[in-house]
Amino acid sequence: MELLYGTGIRAGELRKLNVRDIDKMHRSVHVRGKGGRERLVPIGKTVWFSIKKYLPYREQVLRETKHPYQIALFVSSRGGRMHWSVTERMIQRWVGKASDKPVCVHTLRHTFATHMLDNGADIRAVQVLMGHRSLNSTQGYTHLTRERIKDVYKRAHPRG
Repeated sequence: MELLYGTGIRAGELRKLNVRDIDKMHRSVHVRGKGGRERLVPIGKTVWFSIKKYLPYREQVLRETKHPYQIALFVSSRGGRMHWSVTERMIQRWVGKASDKPVCVHTLRHTFATHMLDNGADIRAVQVLMGHRSLNSTQGYTHLTRERIKDVYKRAHPRG
């Protein structure tokens, strides 16, 4: 979950991640996106801590299921690559508890984009992080709150 929210990657991209895609030295993740496009996405301290905490659990599952050569980063309890439905159920179970609105895996990607933009990130940088070809795709994730509009006005207009 932390990796989805902390990087904004798609659920399908998450499921395709392999252990070797995590660059420990540069704290980034190599993502294979739509259309065969690849990108490097930085990971923050919280995401890095979550990955470090998860890896011993992953190794234990692979030992117990006798799948020591599994390359997938996220594995099922049977030692195979995690299925999309498991990811969806985990999100609904954990995030759904904290929200009164319907939640799905894509909600975390949407929230990533919204929080980045609300905190002043350049929309083109968010476009690259999310793996969008078109800026229009990224703009679809923007929801300007009244507070954000007022803040932009105050900072940008000479008489704001």
